Amino acid sequence: MKGNNNVAINLRVAPGFIDSIKTFGTQDRYQATLLFQNSEKGMGGMFAGSPFAIGATSQNKDLAWEWLKFSGSEVFQKYMWEEQRSQSMPVLKAAADWESVKAEPQMDIILKQMSQLWAPRYPYRSGQPRYILSENVERILLGELSPASGMKRAQEETESWLEGQQ
Repeated sequence: MKGNNNVAINLRVAPGFIDSIKTFGTQDRYQATLLFQNSEKGMGGMFAGSPFAIGATSQNKDLAWEWLKFSGSEVFQKYMWEEQRSQSMPVLKAAADWESVKAEPQMDIILKQMSQLWAPRYPYRSGQPRYILSENVERILLGELSPASGMKRAQEETESWLEGQQ
């Protein structure tokens, strides 16, 4: 990188990109970086993972609760990271101390960013509405839009997109 380089490209990819760039031998060309941050809140970005929850009408709330506790345990998180890496990113602070995490040069940045995410996942699984919401949440957090106008805009853009899908 040249000293006067002031151009950056933000490729919005899952944190697991570190495996892809390693596979292709391009670790020296791509770096993880923190997303924008609201200076007052110290947070920014949108969580785009797949959270677990217990449905209000679940017939097995006790079993579901046991699954939630297990899936958040260090043993499960470490197994998913070390054995199913393309499927999961650890979400525990303790992960920063695992040798397998320390072995990945960019994981410190990725884990820090994951701890600063603001908005929950949008309920649509489809990519476009997710990006519409993400863009508007970013504009809200950067002070470019009020929360009401940002959410109204996201809703309108999403409805327009949905109409075009039919």
